[in-house]
Amino acid sequence: MSNTEIEDRQFITIAIKNGLVSKEKVDRAYILQRRIYTQAKVHKPICDILIQMGIITEAQKAQLNAARNVLMGKREEPADEVADDALPDINTARELELTISKDGLQAFIHPEHHQVQDVRIEDLRLFLNRRRIKFGVVDDGQIKSYLSQSPLPEKSFLIAVGQEPESPTPPELKFYFDTNPLRIGRVNEDGSIDWKDRGKLPQVNAGDLIAEIIPGNPGKPGKNVTGKTIVPPKLPKIRLKRGKGVDRSEDGHRFVARTGGMPQLIRKNRVQILSTLNIDGDIGLETGHVEFDGHIEVNGIVQAGYRVKGASIRAKELYNAEFEISGDIISLGGIYRAKIQSNGNLRASHIHTSDLTIFGDVVVEKEIFESTIETNGQLVIDNGTIISSKISAKKGIYANDIGTEASKKCDLDVGIDHRLEREVNLLKADIEKNGKLVQLRKADIEKARQRSDYLNTQLGEIAQEQDGYMVKQRDMDAKLSEAEADKDELQIAFYQKTIRELGEKRNEIDAIVEKYLEEDEGILANIPVYERDVAETEGHIEAAEQKIKALEIESEADPGHPEIKISGTIFNGTCVTSPKATLTTREDYTHTSMRETDVEDGVTTKKFRIKTTSL
Repeated sequence: MSNTEIEDRQFITIAIKNGLVSKEKVDRAYILQRRIYTQAKVHKPICDILIQMGIITEAQKAQLNAARNVLMGKREEPADEVADDALPDINTARELELTISKDGLQAFIHPEHHQVQDVRIEDLRLFLNRRRIKFGVVDDGQIKSYLSQSPLPEKSFLIAVGQEPESPTPPELKFYFDTNPLRIGRVNEDGSIDWKDRGKLPQVNAGDLIAEIIPGNPGKPGKNVTGKTIVPPKLPKIRLKRGKGVDRSEDGHRFVARTGGMPQLIRKNRVQILSTLNIDGDIGLETGHVEFDGHIEVNGIVQAGYRVKGASIRAKELYNAEFEISGDIISLGGIYRAKIQSNGNLRASHIHTSDLTIFGDVVVEKEIFESTIETNGQLVIDNGTIISSKISAKKGIYANDIGTEASKKCDLDVGIDHRLEREVNLLKADIEKNGKLVQLRKADIEKARQRSDYLNTQLGEIAQEQDGYMVKQRDMDAKLSEAEADKDELQIAFYQKTIRELGEKRNEIDAIVEKYLEEDEGILANIPVYERDVAETEGHIEAAEQKIKALEIESEADPGHPEIKISGTIFNGTCVTSPKATLTTREDYTHTSMRETDVEDGVTTKKFRIKTTSL
């Protein structure tokens, strides 16, 4: 091996050790070196090739060569023009190991072997600079104290400490009215319910402040030991929409009543002011169906067969009727054979043979019998019984008894957001349908462009044919003129006939051209229409995808609570379903909590199950 080859290898070894080049780049440099030698019979030093490839600089080359000379015993000093921070001292790089914590906020050094000594502070500074440790390096006094030990201790030395980002203070949403006035009763400190405390409807006047978003503090960025900025966690956003009768300040933080009435919070993200419709008696034959954009206060009952649509309602009892309510529902007595949809809360004394879909909480005093109830909140029936019913409660079920010895079994699921599943499935179905429409329209566009290309190709060929006929006609016209000058009747007749035939042929071709041009114009007019259809449909798809993301984010911010608590008895055969597990009880349980878990006796398992615990 020649001296130049030895020097190349030494240079490369030092460059790799100091992290300036990778093995892959070295391999490419060697390939280029061999190619140069093959073509010019000249051995170009590997360091010059690395400079040519833009991998190292002249200054780094000089420093590496100086380090190689030191290593080989030549003790040459680096060139004056070499920057101090171009490279660390080779011995320091070889004798010290640097470790950075996962969060980048701490850097440690420790010796590579047991007998590291005589490390200069200047060399250590260069070593740290080469390793990009630029922020929070401890002062020289601490460094000198550490380096003065001979040999250096094996224990790691904290050489740099970053600055943690300042955590943000989340914004706060404050309401200046009771957002849950139609409660079934007041919940006491011991968890019991005072059924006599029915709550009062809040009232506001025009100009009253009803809600306020108090902005948070975004925090301050920090820095890791390499000087890179650490961005604090993103400040969560609070979005509150204004509904009817509400004004919002310019900064979007204050919500003020524009008119007097009853303030209401809908689906936890919209405030509105409702007027009140008082019905002194029943909703029945005298009133007919009721539709009112506000709160409906009924001093009697809602009779069977009537439809009620409004923002909220309070009545003595609800019978076999249909209800579409955007807010809260309260029945001081029972609900019988009713179909109800509501974005608010519902409370009643008892529910029989009804179908309820409720966004908020469902609170029942005495009994739920042969009913289907879905709620995105809690279902609470602390002093009552659920019998032969199908209940879905995202936030959990809290009951006295579930089932009886003689009744049909109950199906319960907790922690599952069925409303989200339905909305997402509808959006996905819409995306799939629109995706197919986009594909069909794109196929139409491609087919139209192919047809247009074909027509233009044909028109090009016809144009050449037209040119040929025009040349022939000019030739025939010239020859006809000569025949007429010679008064050659036979030639005159022949050329006239030929010219007529050429004219007929040109007319045929002109008709074809007109047909093709008309078709192509129609195609070119249709393509932008198709493209607009594609753009609009893709916009619908994107909006649906964004809606799905928003729903998922909303659901994650308000997670389910897969738990059932029974103060009395849950009877044998009850089926309990959570997001990831199912349990059918094989015996009666009393004073029991059931909750989905993947942990048993402190050992994490991969399989989820519903764990039963005595209260």
